[in-house]
Amino acid sequence: MGPLLAFSAAFLGTALMIPAARRGGLIDRAAPGEEFRKPHREPVALVGGLALALAALVTSWPAMGFEPQLTVAQSRTELSPTAAAAGVALLALFLGQLDDRLHHRRHRIGRLLLALPTRLGASGILGLGAGLANGHAVLSDPGQALFWVGAGLLVGASVATYDHADGLAGGLGLAALWFPSPTLAAACLGFLPWNFSWRPRLFKPGTEAAAAQSEASGLPPGSGRPPPAYLGNAGSSLLGAWILLTPAAWPALVVPLADVTRVSFLRLAAGRRPWSGDRCHLGHRLLACGFTPLSVAVMCTAACLPAVLAAALRPASQPFLWGGIVGSLAAYGFLLLVTPRLLPDGRAA
Repeated sequence: MGPLLAFSAAFLGTALMIPAARRGGLIDRAAPGEEFRKPHREPVALVGGLALALAALVTSWPAMGFEPQLTVAQSRTELSPTAAAAGVALLALFLGQLDDRLHHRRHRIGRLLLALPTRLGASGILGLGAGLANGHAVLSDPGQALFWVGAGLLVGASVATYDHADGLAGGLGLAALWFPSPTLAAACLGFLPWNFSWRPRLFKPGTEAAAAQSEASGLPPGSGRPPPAYLGNAGSSLLGAWILLTPAAWPALVVPLADVTRVSFLRLAAGRRPWSGDRCHLGHRLLACGFTPLSVAVMCTAACLPAVLAAALRPASQPFLWGGIVGSLAAYGFLLLVTPRLLPDGRAA
């Protein structure tokens, strides 16, 4: 009953929030200098975070979604793990929503809140909160504190950067949370249909006509028509918090971590900052080959499955888990091998 309710709440909630977000100005737009990274010119509602939060609240999250791990954690700490988990999720949602609202504003408060040190500090705090929710004494054990701060930084960075193409972050949440928390996975599934454009394309991707249309419009290959809704920073932050709170879901992050590591090194080698935006991620390369956004999301999610299945089927077997991780990395490497290298603006290198 819980997964079905979460799916329905996310699906219907997104449908109702899209027109309200467009009227209220909660839409995605490219900041100055980011037009090549966000080439669409139609408004896209940033309601994914609110829709996921609605689904979680309707299903009494976090007590339902995290009941097994919270029951174990309850015996190891005086702090209520349920309260700690809810605090982490709400803080992540609030910070992401603030980011969506202030991203295009240049006043002093916006620059301070969106500065890199502030974001890193927020990720570290979320990591400490997740450690408390899992019953670890992060306030008195420096080793545990460093571990969870690092986990907060890595999970936050990997999920945020993996949201670079339609459906990728939602598919990641679906795969990562399906076994440890099917209720939250169902919420991701309920949002996913709104994260794709179902309108027919004028030309088949990968054809000369599509290439000519892309060149005439000045848009990168594979940019296409935008979907009705995005996760936004609020959605990716909340999804990252859910995965951070669920250590059993961490193996799914092997592909996002590999991708963000690869593009960071490429940016450093080109003399750019490792966190600067571009169109060099795995999803961009697959789109440039002519694959539809849905196909790209399916392939990227499938690359995560070996690690996910290994962790779910044999959680106590380290060799089995490492075999799954190697399998996911091999799938990621194969997808890189069959796709072209791209310049930062999305053109073929």
